[in-house]
Amino acid sequence: MCIPLDRRTQILLDEHRYRLLEERARRGGTSVAAVIRSAIDRELDQDPDRTARAVASFLDAPPVDAGSWREIEADVEAGYERK
Repeated sequence: MCIPLDRRTQILLDEHRYRLLEERARRGGTSVAAVIRSAIDRELDQDPDRTARAVASFLDAPPVDAGSWREIEADVEAGYERK
């Protein structure tokens, strides 16, 4: 769906934030403006299909073999001991 873009706004950013935006845009193969619009949509919860996509992604993920309960428990205990 292509939503017409008919409003322009200007924001001032520090160099660090802008570099983070550029990097995210580069990794996503998109523009800085598209990254900003996406962040606005997330903040304003304007993406009604987001939850459905997240659930579908989770359900489509391959199963993870986490081992037996005893192995999981041993891993958790080992984590506590390292702290």
